[in-house]
Amino acid sequence: MSNQDEDSGTRTGLAGSLFDKTRTSISDKKIQIRMVSRKVYGPYTRTEVVGFIVTKRLTGEEEILFEGDSDWKPISSDLEFFDLFQKMLVQGTPETANLPEIKTQNTRVTRPTAVIPSTKKPSIQTPPKDKKVSEKKGETQPLGSQRVSSRPASSANNQKSQKENPPNWQSNTLNPAGPLVGGNQRGSEKRKIPPLYWAVGFFALAGTFFLFSGNGFKGSSKTVNLGPGFFLANSNYAKPLKLALQGLNFDLPVFPQSLEPSAELDLPLGFSAEIWTQDLESLNEKNDPKDRLKSSYWARWIWNSMWIGAAIQSFDFQQGSALIGRAKTAFDFLLAKNILDSEQVALFGASFLAIEAKWDEALLKLKPHLESQRKETAMLLEEISWQNFWSKGGKGEVLLVKEGVDFNDSVAESSHNLKKAFLRRDAKKFNDWVLQTAQNHPTLPLLWFATAQTNWRLKSDGAQLAFRLFLTGLGTSSLLPKSFQDVYWMEFASFLETFGRFSTAKAVVQNLEILRRGQINPSKNWVDLGSTDLNFSEITEEIKKKASSGPLGPRETATLVVLSLVLDGASDLLLIAGQAAAFEGQWFRAENYFERLVKSDPKSVDGWGGLLWARAGQFSFDKAFEAYDEIEKLSRTKQAGNTVSNDSEKFLGLLQKMGREYDEAEKNFRAAIKLKPNDGWSHYFLAEMYREKEKFIDCIKAANLGRVHGRAELAFRADLLFYDCRVRGKVDIKSAIADLRRRLKADPENISLILAVGSALAHGDQLNDAIGFVGDQVLVFPRSFELRMLLGDLYTKKRDLDRAVLFFTRASKDNPTSALPSMKIGKIFYDQSKFIEAARNFEGAAISEPTYPEAWLWAARSYAKGSKAAPAIQAYLREIEERPAVLATFIEAAEYLLSVNAPQEVPKLFQKFTSTFQDDPRVLTRLAQAYLALKDFENAERMAKTVLATNPNIAEAYRVLGYVFENQAQYENARSYFEKYLQLLPQAGDAAEIQSKLSRF
Repeated sequence: MSNQDEDSGTRTGLAGSLFDKTRTSISDKKIQIRMVSRKVYGPYTRTEVVGFIVTKRLTGEEEILFEGDSDWKPISSDLEFFDLFQKMLVQGTPETANLPEIKTQNTRVTRPTAVIPSTKKPSIQTPPKDKKVSEKKGETQPLGSQRVSSRPASSANNQKSQKENPPNWQSNTLNPAGPLVGGNQRGSEKRKIPPLYWAVGFFALAGTFFLFSGNGFKGSSKTVNLGPGFFLANSNYAKPLKLALQGLNFDLPVFPQSLEPSAELDLPLGFSAEIWTQDLESLNEKNDPKDRLKSSYWARWIWNSMWIGAAIQSFDFQQGSALIGRAKTAFDFLLAKNILDSEQVALFGASFLAIEAKWDEALLKLKPHLESQRKETAMLLEEISWQNFWSKGGKGEVLLVKEGVDFNDSVAESSHNLKKAFLRRDAKKFNDWVLQTAQNHPTLPLLWFATAQTNWRLKSDGAQLAFRLFLTGLGTSSLLPKSFQDVYWMEFASFLETFGRFSTAKAVVQNLEILRRGQINPSKNWVDLGSTDLNFSEITEEIKKKASSGPLGPRETATLVVLSLVLDGASDLLLIAGQAAAFEGQWFRAENYFERLVKSDPKSVDGWGGLLWARAGQFSFDKAFEAYDEIEKLSRTKQAGNTVSNDSEKFLGLLQKMGREYDEAEKNFRAAIKLKPNDGWSHYFLAEMYREKEKFIDCIKAANLGRVHGRAELAFRADLLFYDCRVRGKVDIKSAIADLRRRLKADPENISLILAVGSALAHGDQLNDAIGFVGDQVLVFPRSFELRMLLGDLYTKKRDLDRAVLFFTRASKDNPTSALPSMKIGKIFYDQSKFIEAARNFEGAAISEPTYPEAWLWAARSYAKGSKAAPAIQAYLREIEERPAVLATFIEAAEYLLSVNAPQEVPKLFQKFTSTFQDDPRVLTRLAQAYLALKDFENAERMAKTVLATNPNIAEAYRVLGYVFENQAQYENARSYFEKYLQLLPQAGDAAEIQSKLSRF
């Protein structure tokens, strides 16, 4: 960023006006409407569109286009319109007085907003009327005279619209219990559905899921319908499954006339409802019609649906079976198309048998493919064999995956290696895989089952720990298919026959009988988790006691995560787990925990502060501000009660630090410390900021106060930061490294300490020693993502770039959902001027982890450096879509558009995404430049003068005004503005040209 008015170090543009408390509302964008017949009407205001919905002139099947946007979207994608359609569905046409209020977005700005003139012209100014074929044959009626429906009509009724339009992939939302907190929260905000809709909607969708008619689908007369008590609203056991299904979008695809066979199905690996729901959501995001022509797309739909139905069977056997039945119908359709090979047919056939607990039959179907190298077949064979083994009380044979099968999936590899180490009684390897699985997949049911069995069957003194592990594992067992749950409960019951209390054994056997009938939901005899006989209090108290004195290990943290899913009032557990994830930079997981915390305890300042921390870590500053607003409210309440609070200053400083507004951050941290000198968090965050600014002596001082005043995990992290800044600042390096090694010797499984030692050696000019040390640790922890990433960084520092790329690539296999390896590889290529290769890696990072900060931004920069304008612009837009509150990206994108001679796109850029920054002088300066290039002198003048009214020292605004008045032949005005420009920027690149103009004037 070349201009004087830029603060190129910041990512948020938060300094100054954006932190002021007053706000300005934004007027609504006009909306065009595209009917089912493809006719376009409008533009209209939001109020007019609401009126069309209320008077039933719209049905919910139309599409809308907001002014400034380029993509049409379903009208139901707008939350307000969707809710209004739903309200009418239940209540009929609402009274005018009850119409929803038209709301405007709030922004953090104080100066008057400069309105950007629209570059779009209105299309057709006719109210939306259209004709649709009525249900009575041959009769037509005006649009809206039919009943509004939130679902597509049957296949027969949709034949006309399918002829007029491409297939309509209409989204419906399953939202059983409010905002998403346990599943994947990528993409747009999930819709809220009235309480009775989620259950009815889910299986009503399932009922119309796959329908045959002729060579297509036809309807089913049987309706799948769940009552409001589904999933035991008060059942702890059901909570993980509820969370997994929460916010899940269900597309209703229509089979194309022809399908292409897929050699690889790419089915999700692992057995958990979390995995199936996330994969189903990723299918919803596939908007390319070509994807739906492949058999692999439909195979994934069938796979996910049948296993989700199998999990639901535990709670309501009839409804779960109905969903499985729809999957079978779809599978029969694929069979009829004859596009699956024999192994793929066997894969699904064995799965349907496994759901019914017909283990031997399932194995028989798969055994002809015993030597298959396909990862799905190998995984299913091993899993069915494992379940069969335990269904017979640990007798028989387990068919382990053959060597050479590359899962390329962390869950599948963890599951396989846990089973293999257990069966081979390899205690060392089993322990290594337990540590890594606990860290990366704490809710994986197999983790708890396998460790419980190890302590029961392979250790003479492990009965007490086995009981606690079995009990903890029940916390996520609802994520398993019913037949798998049956095996888990049966093994727990067998264990209790020998080691358990009579009342606990009786409760488990009683639950097992209810589970087998698939009647958990209506049963009043269910003994729930957390009750007297299945009590977690001893486990939680022990872990909390340990957490109060120091950091928790992966096992304890994983236990907290599981228990927080099922226990009421688990905010203290979520706080510990959330802070641990945030310290590790696992922002998405931390956000998940903190969101659940504030939902259960809305008055938790620490919870809102953690949520701000996690969101700012993802550069989601707009959402971070929402958390900050809640902190401010709670802080004012404290002050009204005469309680001293530094929460506002501390968390505002944190937000500014993570937005790289370091000067403002330091002021707020200092203010927070003045209010509470013993607040370890303020000292710690201040120390982190000093480290980022490479002020290592200041970092040492602040980190030392952080560890003195901090407790538990905070004290431990401040301690590591203290040593890190000592080494980086060249202060007694030898002693610092020796201290860290002593700490590691006392706690050899602590990955954070291992990383600290490796980093200290590298910064202490012992790079080769660091590589050797970390390489040895990788052999001890072969699946540690963090260690492989550090080794890649060390080889990068050594300029051994080929090895660096190799380790980053290997790390990506350990954690394929992390963007970090691809980002590291991309930056290596970028530094080598291999810009297209760099861009592809940055794009891969953004796709694998959409919340990762600046991935699309780096892709845009790489394409720009590689002279690929079109993909560069698209990448800039994608980055802004992900993080619309990051002002610096807007500025950079606008500068790029100007540099490639596309000034007409600059106003569209700011119209399309946000009005939040439209009064910022940096934004207005770019707009002024764009309008000047477009010869729109009126708007260029208005923008530039608005800039100077805000900040009279921005040189570029004077230059723009000079050219504006020169083009209007107002030479005296032009002279005064050019002279002011040169006065502020005498070394400007165009100074000689401007001087020449002045001499001519």
